[in-house]
Amino acid sequence: MLYKESLLTDREYLPEKLEVSDWQTVESFFKELLNRRIESVDELKGWLEIEVSWKLFFKKN
Repeated sequence: MLYKESLLTDREYLPEKLEVSDWQTVESFFKELLNRRIESVDELKGWLEIEVSWKLFFKKN
């Protein structure tokens, strides 16, 4: 498994009380991920974990 199971409850990147009501609410998070420089395997793993946390967030909400 590529991601940690703790991402189901661990909200290190996303605010604990994030409420998505429109694109503007989450746009800055996605722009930051899009523009993030990835220069090592560890940075890539971190980026992928954040991406997975978004998927899990939307799956739960």
